[in-house]
This record gives sequence, C-alpha cells and structure tokens, in this order.
Amino acid sequence: MLLIVRKFFSIPADKPELALAQFSAFQRQVPLMYLMLVANTVALSLTHAGLAPWQLTVGAPSILYLLCGYRLVGWVVRRKQVVTAEAAIARLRGTLRFTVVLGVGFTAWAFSLYGYGGDLEKGHVAFYMAITIIGCIFCLMHLRASAVLLVFIVLGPYVVFFASTGVEVFQMIAVNVLLVSAALLFILQIYYTDFANLIASRKEIQAQQQEAQRLSEENLRLANLDSLTGLHNRRWFVTALERRLAAAESASERLAIGMIDLDGFKPVNDAYGHGVGDKVLIEIGRRLSLAAEREGLKSPASAATNSASSCTIPPPTRPRSTQRRV
Repeated sequence: MLLIVRKFFSIPADKPELALAQFSAFQRQVPLMYLMLVANTVALSLTHAGLAPWQLTVGAPSILYLLCGYRLVGWVVRRKQVVTAEAAIARLRGTLRFTVVLGVGFTAWAFSLYGYGGDLEKGHVAFYMAITIIGCIFCLMHLRASAVLLVFIVLGPYVVFFASTGVEVFQMIAVNVLLVSAALLFILQIYYTDFANLIASRKEIQAQQQEAQRLSEENLRLANLDSLTGLHNRRWFVTALERRLAAAESASERLAIGMIDLDGFKPVNDAYGHGVGDKVLIEIGRRLSLAAEREGLKSPASAATNSASSCTIPPPTRPRSTQRRV
C-alpha cells in the first residue's frame, strides 16, 4: 500500500516523454498560480489590516511573497531554455517538494487570521482558502501528484477546522468545498490519464514513423545496391549518369565515364565454381572502391555494376582545368 501511495505521489523517471510534456504544459501555468496566490494573499491581508498584528498582515505574508516571487522568476527566466528529460524530472520533483512548503505555509497563515475580526473577516478566510485551493488544482492539473498532495495538505485541515467552529454556515462551506474538491480530483484523474495516454500514443506513432522511414530508406538502399559486391547496381548507375550529364551540360563541363570489362571471368566460374567467382567479384568491388577513394570520389557510390563481368565508374563533373587522366 505504501509503495502504491509513494508511486502515486512521485514523478516517474521511466517516462521521459511524459515528464517533458508535463513540464512544457506546467511551465505555462505555474506563473499564473503564483500570481493568484500573491493576489489572494494581499487581499486577505488588507481586510485584516488593523485587526490582526502586523506580524500576521505584513511579516508572514512577506515571507510567502518572497518564496512565490523566487519561484515565479525562476520559471519565467528559464522559460525559453531547452530542457532535457532529466532536468524536467528534477524540476517537477522540486515543485512537488515545494508544494508541501507552500501548502503548509499558506494554510497555517490563513488559520492564524481567523481569530481576528468579525464574521465578514472570518468568512473571507474561509473564502480565501476555498477559492485558492480550487485555483491551484486547475493550475496543477498537468502535475497530478502535486495537485493531489496540495489538496490533502489544505483540504483536510480546512474541513476539520471549519467543521469544528460550531458555525453552521462555515460547516456547510466546508462540506461544499469538500464535495467540489472531490469532483475536481475525479476530473483531474480523468484528464491526467487521457493526457498520459495521449503522450504514450504520440510516442508510439513517432516510433512507427521512424521505423517506416528506416524501412523505406533500407528498401531504397537495397533497390540500388548490388548485394554481392556492395557496389551500386545498374538502376543507380542510370539515374546517377542522367543527373551528372544534366549537370555537366548546364555548366558546359566535360564528363568522363570509365568502364572495366572482366575478361576471362567465365572460365573462373567454370574451373573453380560460382563460389570462387563470387569472391573474385567481391575483391574487384573492394579494389574499385579503394581506387575511387584515392581519386577523391565517394566510395562505393562512384562505382556501379552493370553485369556480372563489367563495372562502370561515373566520376563527378570537373572543370576542364582540373581534369586529369586516371
């Protein structure tokens, strides 16, 4: 049971794509959450100014403002930085830990103001905590663990505290907030599950696309490659020759083509068998490739087999001034 709870309130390191997607969505919403916290806290401090000690209306909120401001600036400054999956996971885990600090801090501060002022001020405390927790749930919807953790930190003490006041209105408010929060958590779970499934589906589609691209490139390579010698075949040669003839004609340059005929190759097959003949062709292909490399050509793309006993080398076009005999 403890393992299940721990897993639920953790950021999984085995799903980097999900962590990156969570981080990308979360960093657009987290500044709004901190701005909302600060705005709501300022409003509650103003309604209790002159009623509660300055330590509660100025001192304690100032510490909370600094914490929120520090986190807000950190998220805004790093907004355009490229983040790796490891860095995203670390940042999300830091947010999860910081949720505990902020949840405890704001909850304790709000409860400390309840004893000051009249019914309106006390009602403002109840409203402040209710509207703030609902707003935070929406802002943390992409980080389920943080949202649920914040609900447990704030909602439990909230319901117990206002239910024990003996004031029927506050008791009904506590019940309403509990029901609304439960509904939001249910919606949050559905949304998070759909979000995680969407990221998993996108990962699977990308993997299928990459595999299809790999197979397409492999098929194209095999369609233009002689499987025995490793040289390109006649199909590639014709295409390459047409392309280089067009380039030479447009640049008014010369084009040289070398053809090698393997005289006496058939007797090798007849005398020693096709296995030895294949080895001869393989060695010839290797030597042609080395020769092409020495001449500054790309090997084996610069040599092609036209039949079992002939090879052709179409070098790239060269200006007349740089042409030489090979």
